[in-house]
Amino acid sequence: MTAAEHMRRVMAGSGVYILDGDTPVDWELEAYGAGFALVQEAAENLLREMSLETAPAGRLAQWEAGWPGGPCGGVSLEDRRAMAAQWLASRPGPLLAGQLPGLLLAAGIRGEAVEANGGLAITAEAYLIPEAQARARLQKLLPVHMGWSLAGDMAGGPTGR
Repeated sequence: MTAAEHMRRVMAGSGVYILDGDTPVDWELEAYGAGFALVQEAAENLLREMSLETAPAGRLAQWEAGWPGGPCGGVSLEDRRAMAAQWLASRPGPLLAGQLPGLLLAAGIRGEAVEANGGLAITAEAYLIPEAQARARLQKLLPVHMGWSLAGDMAGGPTGR
């Protein structure tokens, strides 16, 4: 229900006003309704922008600007939202094996990670962002002491760091 419809219903229900659509009060309600419609639209846009699941590309770019590599050009909006959600969900502390799929997605990688040679061997099935950008994100997301390799560059041990 719009603001104009709500005001019309309340005023008509009071019994004080006769609102047949052709009175000065009706005209004023239409004018108020037009103004409130702008406010309602702005509020709905703000609510959409506040959530990662509904944020438009421009708002996501503002979130991504502070992350390694910056905004993710050429990536679907759905993938960008998923990466952003995982990035924001990452936290300091012990890294558990169950967190690795989300951490890889936060870095822009669809793939898997397994323990190998005292570190992580990460196999990328797909890069959602350029590989260099994914590496920079992994550098920020993985614990500093943990060695890692990406896609089999682990010949002599962990080389990601």
